[in-house]
Amino acid sequence: MIKIGITGQSGFLGSHLYNTFSFESDRYICVPFEDSFFDQGKTMNDFVVQCDVVIHLAAMNRHNDPNVLYDTNIKLVQQLIKSCEETQTTPHILFSSSIHENLDNLYGKSKNMVENYLKNGPGGTAENLQV
Repeated sequence: MIKIGITGQSGFLGSHLYNTFSFESDRYICVPFEDSFFDQGKTMNDFVVQCDVVIHLAAMNRHNDPNVLYDTNIKLVQQLIKSCEETQTTPHILFSSSIHENLDNLYGKSKNMVENYLKNGPGGTAENLQV
């Protein structure tokens, strides 16, 4: 059985994906995730060690201040990678990007930076992903 964790599980895509995998319980185990895990190092660590695959959907795509949006998206992936490093686990990480990644705005830049960082891992560290 493949153990799948979905960050952003409470969002539109995450909840539907979680439900879809749940229908195939003979093939997949869905590891529960809550957004609060990002703020709780031990809980986030416990989450990643359970996962064979992490589908990283957690992101902010709307905010009045584009800098908050950018900083939040970078922080979320930093916390995910930090937990993988601290627990020395290497789940497959699938990342949801956006058609905005090639636009000249902070949301697009955050998506582009996160994608490039995840592609260039595991040689880097969470600290390399600076805002």
